[in-house]
Amino acid sequence: MYAQAMKLDNNRTKYNSYKNQCVSMRPIVKFILTNVEEFAFLVIALYLIYSLWPEIFLVALIVSVVGFGIFVIVKWYILKDSLSEKHYKYDIVGEVGITVDALSPEGHIRVKGELWKARSIDNKEIPKGVEVRIEKRVGHKVFVTRFSSGEQNDTGE
Repeated sequence: MYAQAMKLDNNRTKYNSYKNQCVSMRPIVKFILTNVEEFAFLVIALYLIYSLWPEIFLVALIVSVVGFGIFVIVKWYILKDSLSEKHYKYDIVGEVGITVDALSPEGHIRVKGELWKARSIDNKEIPKGVEVRIEKRVGHKVFVTRFSSGEQNDTGE
């Protein structure tokens, strides 16, 4: 039993290590990888045009290369902020929210009007309607603890 638990923990460590390596890619690499499909589609379309209508291939090539270039430039300006490592618009660690349903140990909380998937950090059940403090955020899931009214959150509220 202990060996199985250690193997599972080791697999989680490998997965988290791999996940962290993927997240740490440079933004330009992420951007290039998001454009591979579009480029492949362009190549296939040009091949079909060359095969079926060779007389318009040169015009199609020029139009598609210019169009693809414009598409890539516009896409870069739209996506460049979201491809960086710090793509969150705000940090909610330290904020206080209210449980929407019981966390046993997972459920949902409402923070600043937004609904978040949450998990009790100590794996204890937290009933519905209780104030909780966000201790950690991993992707779209937050890890929370009970918030006692005598404490202050990081925003000074």
